[in-house]
Amino acid sequence: MESFDFRSPSKICSIAERNLRPGEEFYSILIEQENGDVVRREIAGENWTEAPENCFAWWKTKMPANESGKVYWAPREAMLAFFDHVRQQPGQADTAYLTALLLAQKKILATKESWENDESSKLVLENRKEKIVYEIPVVDVSPQRQLEIQNELAEKLFSDFPPDQDRGEVSLN
Repeated sequence: MESFDFRSPSKICSIAERNLRPGEEFYSILIEQENGDVVRREIAGENWTEAPENCFAWWKTKMPANESGKVYWAPREAMLAFFDHVRQQPGQADTAYLTALLLAQKKILATKESWENDESSKLVLENRKEKIVYEIPVVDVSPQRQLEIQNELAEKLFSDFPPDQDRGEVSLN
């Protein structure tokens, strides 16, 4: 996982179907669709009432006044919620593995060890803040699939503007 194609969120309120204005507060949400896919949506603050039922993480931020060119991560809690979500989904072992590597690269998870036996290999990571240890199956991911997953992570977890600094507006449902 050497590079990411960073993408901004849509900058369009998914409720009002209008562009978000510079300086306007809005919410980014991660929701699971009926088919199991996870999508990210933005909702203008004036249209926010509560997180949708199928939302498993959301955070509040503000539309920048100008294009900064800098790339920001979603809040730590939202990134961990996405990781927890994908590692529990059938058929998502490759996404969980690459997300774990990404979280280790950003020092959100610490690599404790890795081990291998005749049947499988595992990467052992720790969330030191919450004292949680994860054993993630090591998955051989083709370059094409790796690019697809990186694009998915960029779409869901990156932005060109920072989330609220107080981080008090992050929720995990």
